Amino acid sequence: MLYKIFWQRSKWIILFASLVIFASFAFSSLSIVYNWQDSRNFYQSEAFKKDFDSYPKNYVKDENKYRASKHQAAIRQKYSDRQLMVHSKNSPLYTTQTQIFNDLPSNVFYFQTNVQLGQAEKVVLFLLLGFAVFFLDLKLHFNQFLFGLGIKRSKIFWKKVLFYTGILFIVTLLSNYCALGIIGANIPDKYLDFTWTQFLYSGFSCTMSYLFIFIIGLLFGVGLGNLFFAPLSLVPLLFYFVFYQEKLSYLKEEWFDTWQLLPSFYGSHPTLIVFMILASLSLLALGCYSFNRTSLENSSEFLLVKKLRLPIYLLMIASSVYLGVGTSFLTLKTWQDVKVFVGITLFCTVIATIFVYFQTMLKWWQRYRENKW
Repeated sequence: MLYKIFWQRSKWIILFASLVIFASFAFSSLSIVYNWQDSRNFYQSEAFKKDFDSYPKNYVKDENKYRASKHQAAIRQKYSDRQLMVHSKNSPLYTTQTQIFNDLPSNVFYFQTNVQLGQAEKVVLFLLLGFAVFFLDLKLHFNQFLFGLGIKRSKIFWKKVLFYTGILFIVTLLSNYCALGIIGANIPDKYLDFTWTQFLYSGFSCTMSYLFIFIIGLLFGVGLGNLFFAPLSLVPLLFYFVFYQEKLSYLKEEWFDTWQLLPSFYGSHPTLIVFMILASLSLLALGCYSFNRTSLENSSEFLLVKKLRLPIYLLMIASSVYLGVGTSFLTLKTWQDVKVFVGITLFCTVIATIFVYFQTMLKWWQRYRENKW
């Protein structure tokens, strides 16, 4: 019965979101194809040949050997083929972004330029979709109807999670495979060669990454209630995501750097996939705890469950300070760095206090004015 209710209530939103997801992945794949075709046209042009012959030191290790060679055309072609190579079936199932940069510099252009165009938008999209699953029902008072059905809250929570997560997983997985198919159909086999295992595993890995982002958004939607501060809280989360992406290559555990958010024929490390699954289950368990203890009377509070306010408050301060220190490149070895650290800590504490305890401070102020007068 619950599945039927969810479908009747949100079928048009589901269909529209599915279309947007498919279009976003198709856009990424077409951008990769266009980038590759632009590169191919350049390497086949007279401008490239002239530049190669004029400044061979920019392309080969031994400039004198190239000038003395009778096979200059073959050397240029070999260089072009390397630059145009997108993926080989001899490549591993997964690899770090840093390794892709070192081994195949062309991939940085074909794949990484799409980070600014498509990846950021998809991250925002999946965060918002997860956030909306529970937040909209709370604000539109649909939870009152669900709670009146006489069904346990935990059952409502898990049924809703399975319904929307299942649909999202299928749509995203199919969109990934279609995107990979578009790339494979438009780039010759000489430059793009892969096995079915690589094809299937890369699409699954990318899907799991976005599913994890969706569940993070879902946790925010089920645990937050304030109409202004709840959506605003996603903004620092996006900054933290960007910061995390930049720090991946510096982590000792290289499997963190195999995070895949683009159709690239490379998958994520199995350890990372297991980590995302376990982390997702933990977040869902926390979300179920919050949903079971949410009071409809306090639906305007930033954090709906009072017992979670202090730990979330401290976590917000700690994570914000870590983000601020990391982006400021502080070493804390000089007095100036210490002063900046203290300033960042105070600023983050004030912001976290406003987010978490704004409603409480308003109530205190109202009581103070009532008692004063």
